[in-house]
Amino acid sequence: MNMFHCRLGLGFSLILSVALAQAKDFQGAFVSDNGFDHINIRKSHFEALAISASGNFCDVDGVYKSGGVVVASRECQFKLIPLANGGFKIDLPNDSGCDAFCGANVSISGEYKPVPPVCENQRFERSLAVYRSQYHQQQYEAAYQTFSKTLSLCKPFIDFLTHDKAASELSLSLKQLGRGPDCQNLLSQTRAYGKTEAELKEYYPPVMFDSYIGAARTIWFNAKACGNAQ
Repeated sequence: MNMFHCRLGLGFSLILSVALAQAKDFQGAFVSDNGFDHINIRKSHFEALAISASGNFCDVDGVYKSGGVVVASRECQFKLIPLANGGFKIDLPNDSGCDAFCGANVSISGEYKPVPPVCENQRFERSLAVYRSQYHQQQYEAAYQTFSKTLSLCKPFIDFLTHDKAASELSLSLKQLGRGPDCQNLLSQTRAYGKTEAELKEYYPPVMFDSYIGAARTIWFNAKACGNAQ
């Protein structure tokens, strides 16, 4: 093969790979890095929910077409731009027609990554339910081993409210096992650990603070209890 044909072949392969990437068909659950913005694509149904720290949200429901095109209304149409991680990016202009589906200062624009099946909402909640059942049966080691793996795997795909509440529950099994240092280490991965209520109130907007303070108080209580674990 001469150099011309070699370059032609490489060029064609590059064009083909780009075309395939642009035509990627997305299916399943996807989440933003903060864990609060979710998109579900099931066959031809597209559903997005984005929530801001101030409590405003976007709720976009539309038709998903092959090649990553979404049609929510005549004024709200956009394409999912493929990313290397298997997810996609949505880049809507500030005056997008999709703003009609959103509150103030919130948008579905951003990058989304695919969620492992075990971390999708229903599967995660079922795993937590199994943990609770084993815990109440005093099967503390089995309970911890079962759910700790799920929580560790899913941490990058859930919001911090969900993670911290689950971590607080998981810490109870470590307390019962007398593993105080491990219990403290687990709780140290939450945002409330080592903070005061005043610090959290200053840092988070009112809606977020109100949503979190109950879990924070439980984390503080469990941290003290773990310190007494023998």
